[in-house]
Amino acid sequence: MKLRSPQNYAGDRKTFPPSGHITPEKLHDFFYVGDRKDGEGKELFWKVSRGRKVRADDPAGTIHLPVNKVSIAANPLDCNEVAYILQTGKFPQGKIIHLDGDTANHDIKNLFVTKSR
Repeated sequence: MKLRSPQNYAGDRKTFPPSGHITPEKLHDFFYVGDRKDGEGKELFWKVSRGRKVRADDPAGTIHLPVNKVSIAANPLDCNEVAYILQTGKFPQGKIIHLDGDTANHDIKNLFVTKSR
């Protein structure tokens, strides 16, 4: 599944996000990008608690190589796309790669958007 802006949603359940569900504003309600504990870059964190296992300020995402994933309303999202949207306010127009090769470093200076998906 690729993250797409609501304007590109054509009603197909295989595309994401379903109309009106996930917007940059909604992502700001759930996540924030902050400094990593090791001081080497930025990481995606939960802004809200999500049950007993996930608390506010916990790192967000489970590792599904090659990228970390999070889930909102049963919709899986790439952490790098969420971090890009949080830091720029817009949906990426291509695939995101990490310049330093560290897929957990979501610093905007480390995220590069390619021209193709």
